[in-house]
Amino acid sequence: DYPTHAKAQSLLKFDRVLTMTSVAGGLRATQANVLRQMRALVAETRQRGGVDTLIIYFTGHGFEKEQKHYLAAADTRLSDLAGTGIGVEALRGALSSVEARQLVFFFDACRNDPSKGGEQLSLSDGLTKDLVEVVRRTGQGIVSRAVFFACSAGEKAFYSEDWQQSVFTHYLLEALTGKGADKSGELTLTGVGDYVQKRVLAWSETRKVKQLPDFMQLGGAKENVDAVRSGAL
Repeated sequence: DYPTHAKAQSLLKFDRVLTMTSVAGGLRATQANVLRQMRALVAETRQRGGVDTLIIYFTGHGFEKEQKHYLAAADTRLSDLAGTGIGVEALRGALSSVEARQLVFFFDACRNDPSKGGEQLSLSDGLTKDLVEVVRRTGQGIVSRAVFFACSAGEKAFYSEDWQQSVFTHYLLEALTGKGADKSGELTLTGVGDYVQKRVLAWSETRKVKQLPDFMQLGGAKENVDAVRSGAL
């Protein structure tokens, strides 16, 4: 979903942006690169003595095999998920010592079943719970944690040919660039979540499909996220 990353970087302002994709010409999002860059990012937050906001956005596929969950990297092979996928435990380990005031995860992914040829399935409750635990147990000095899923457990996340990106990410970008702010102009995690949920739900209802993004706030319900637009890492 490279156009999404390019649009985000042009609309939002960050102190530091790291983009990894599966397309040629950039830093390839292989399993090794993802985990290596995650560890380097964590080391940077510690060197800075902590950062205000750390945002991690993943768009792609999630896999479940033998009750273990993985996120797909550019070089992930269905025949060797344990060796080539980004395991939830490995993700937790890479991020365990990050130092930030706010930690925000966006997961724009469904679950795929290797036993059915990689067929796209609904987001599983098990994958959701595992990723929430990564957010809950990650980091030091964090006062606000939030995790956004493109859909609820039991649903699929849809892609728009018109927008050339996922429906969730389309409305997420709208929210982060101002449309999710309240009447006073303040942008909060709650406001972003509410905006995205309402817009995606309206989109899905007109097409007679089910997709309601899931938003979980783990502390700091009214935490301001204007740093997302001006100076987040």
